[in-house]
Amino acid sequence: MKMLSELFNTIDVEVSEDVEIEGIKTNSTAVEDGDLFLCTKGAHADRHDFVDDAVSRGAHAVVTSRDLITTAVCVRVPDVDAAADLLFQKFYDYPQNELEMYAVTGTDGKTTTAWILQQLLGTNYCGNIGTNGVVYCGRTDPSLNTTPDSDKVYTYLREFKNSGLKAAVVEMSSEAVHYNRLQNLKFGVVGYTNVTSEHLNTHKTVEKYVQAKIEVFRRHLSSSGGTNRRPLAVINDDDHYSQRFKRAVVETFAGRVEIATYGVGESCTLRILDRRTTSRGTEITFRYAHKEYKILSPLFGDYNAYNLALALLMCIEGGHALDKLLKNLRNLHIPGRFEVLNFGSTSPKVVVDFAHTPNAVANVLKFVSQNKHTQALYGSGRIITVIGQPGERDAVKRPEVGKVAGKYSDHIIFTADDPRSESVEKICSEIISGIDQRAQTEVSFEVVVDREEAIVRAKSLATSDDIIMVLGKGAEKRQKIGGVDIEYSDVDAVRKIFGGEKVKC
Repeated sequence: MKMLSELFNTIDVEVSEDVEIEGIKTNSTAVEDGDLFLCTKGAHADRHDFVDDAVSRGAHAVVTSRDLITTAVCVRVPDVDAAADLLFQKFYDYPQNELEMYAVTGTDGKTTTAWILQQLLGTNYCGNIGTNGVVYCGRTDPSLNTTPDSDKVYTYLREFKNSGLKAAVVEMSSEAVHYNRLQNLKFGVVGYTNVTSEHLNTHKTVEKYVQAKIEVFRRHLSSSGGTNRRPLAVINDDDHYSQRFKRAVVETFAGRVEIATYGVGESCTLRILDRRTTSRGTEITFRYAHKEYKILSPLFGDYNAYNLALALLMCIEGGHALDKLLKNLRNLHIPGRFEVLNFGSTSPKVVVDFAHTPNAVANVLKFVSQNKHTQALYGSGRIITVIGQPGERDAVKRPEVGKVAGKYSDHIIFTADDPRSESVEKICSEIISGIDQRAQTEVSFEVVVDREEAIVRAKSLATSDDIIMVLGKGAEKRQKIGGVDIEYSDVDAVRKIFGGEKVKC
């Protein structure tokens, strides 16, 4: 509990009446007696419209950017979203200052990198906030956004610290920057994966999207480093935009922040020298600090070699011993990321993966196409792909997804993937439009609107030598259809349809 005036003592506004504050909420339905309600503006709602509901539930005070008639104490600020971050920091006693703070940004690989980093450091050492929820101390709480609002983030950062954790890794999305969800949160280490076309429904152009990613470094990288050893930007040197990111860090921090790079280039801080797929995973040889290391990662795919390199480099340069990190490598498991489900020798293998951007879909299907003959992906049969695209999101990438799916699949079943208010048939037709004429003579495809029925259809077509790729949702537990969130999981659906339990390869 804190007094209202105490929360605002670092914000230059007038508090007309002091009251006790038991908690801070941005969702009126979650308000309890004694709370402070913040009238933030989300992507789809202006919380000014819910003040009466918040007050009826017991809000003692309201933070607003316009005049309101209400019985609660009103504090007016120029920008509620800008004030929100500071208020949550103050209310929870600045938990980020007591933790090693890591952020991962980029189009593809954020979730995988964050999970790798958490598991390398140890789940009893580091908490994780991102796409797959909030993961710490053996529990997973769901999250509606890749980067949640500040009320959730600071609540969990304080919970991490109170639970004895020493570090936190947060997936920082471009939409979090666009909507100013965490304006003042600082990280000692920020890592960057890549940029490909994505979220254009929000950013409108690729250039604005790139700038939003750059802003993660400009706004959220701490020039002091916090509890990490030193402030650090870790950048994929093989990415098309890497020079822009490095230049932005240099210009913003004028030498106060170090830059480390990873990739295949000779000058990289951590250089990937070789990677080879085996039945047990990926053998990777890399060089760091003039010494070569050969490791076995249980994660498949070149793209996961990059994700692992980023997570390792963030941890090493953040002050952790490489030898200790490598001991945790053998137990890596990323839910919904190339999750291989095996139901016996008479059944096809099924792979569930979150890949939904053109680049991610191309990476995962290309890998399977090139390596399906290995023991881990046995058989010389067909690749049957089940895939869709989200509704009410940037439609420009739909044909691109169709193009890469057509290039690397033998048969494609287009289906629903969070269609929201859009027609699944319309979305699928836009994806199909990207399959070029030559590919259409070599790949067959169909539309099955219901996602679970699409997986049933894939099973009916497949032989034991085939591989069924179920792409797009990964470990997500819900499907957005119309205005309703429906409970649904690709992994659960596959297990139900194929029967049996998951068997490790």
